[in-house]
Amino acid sequence: MISIVVPVGPGETCWRDLAHDLAGIDAEIIWAATDEAPADLPVGRWLVTRRGRAAQLNDGARAATRTYLWFLHADTRLGSDAIAALTARLRPDTLFWFDLAFADDGAGPVWLNALGANLRARWLGVPFGDQGFALDRATFERIGPYDESAAYGEDHLLVWRARRSGVRLQRVPATLTTSARAYRTHGWLRVTALYQWRWLRQALVDAS
Repeated sequence: MISIVVPVGPGETCWRDLAHDLAGIDAEIIWAATDEAPADLPVGRWLVTRRGRAAQLNDGARAATRTYLWFLHADTRLGSDAIAALTARLRPDTLFWFDLAFADDGAGPVWLNALGANLRARWLGVPFGDQGFALDRATFERIGPYDESAAYGEDHLLVWRARRSGVRLQRVPATLTTSARAYRTHGWLRVTALYQWRWLRQALVDAS
């Protein structure tokens, strides 16, 4: 029923933790990566793709064979109820998203960032890619693909096209946890301000 597409950046290893979460589930798993396949791939299929997150997502989606596509980030960890909660709700013409939490590998009050992301998704209908988009293939082909010309925010652009096309956005009552390393590496205030500026700027451009 579900093909899971995970873009893996050059040299990334965090996908191995996600692979542990995905082991044993009934899904097609595609690691859309720019590096060659590791010798000890624990689960799924390794697909060498073009560079760039949007290109990786699109190449992975094209290689997928099942009815529904679930796009996950490589540094995502799944709650124990995430898969069951999603499969119980899947239906066409809907873009599903999850609640977001941050791992304890960051710095600063990242719980505020998670709260803001969840409120933005619920109240404004603007979830972001680390909230785990899932949708049927036909809908993705209608509103997609991910914009490979965008310097950032290809996830937000897909959501905007979904809304303009009348695709329903639906929350899945389960949590995905993503890494907060960027807040530790680059500073909480700097990263928070950058992300907020980017999505607001993109939203204003899309609305014009």
